[in-house]
Amino acid sequence: VLLERALGSSAFSTVATLAGAWSEIRRAFAEGEEGRMRGLQASDLVARVGQGGCDRCRGHGTDAVGLPCSSCEGLGLKQDLLELRLRNRSLRTWLTTPLERIEKRLPSDGRLRTLVRHLIALGLGQRTFGERGRHLSLGERGRIALARALEAMAGDLAAMKTAKAAG
Repeated sequence: VLLERALGSSAFSTVATLAGAWSEIRRAFAEGEEGRMRGLQASDLVARVGQGGCDRCRGHGTDAVGLPCSSCEGLGLKQDLLELRLRNRSLRTWLTTPLERIEKRLPSDGRLRTLVRHLIALGLGQRTFGERGRHLSLGERGRIALARALEAMAGDLAAMKTAKAAG
């Protein structure tokens, strides 16, 4: 239980939130052309009541008996947000496409692509960003935490190289 808490698992947790990718995904969709036209902020793309959470399941992604919500298909977000598009693909598609397929659609030099590459290398390529953390094994959650740490170290190394080159 202590390790589960350390990995940040909650009813709202998804692969994207556990991996530390959700804030970047939300920001990209809010700052994309359609998000700007709709006046969205990254905070609008949160699966909580009063924000972007599905009205039927209240952002939990499941109905009263634990089955995927029929309104949001288990993703926890309002329909209009799930249809929001970035790079000609809906948020629903970004959240339901296996990581090994989504990796090719990401900018080659971005932090998110590095993170996804680590997740794939650790055997999580068939998982999707929208999958709920409660459906992952403790080992899978541990590998997500490892991928997050590896991505952070890669970012630190890049910053050190930039500082060394400038200095």
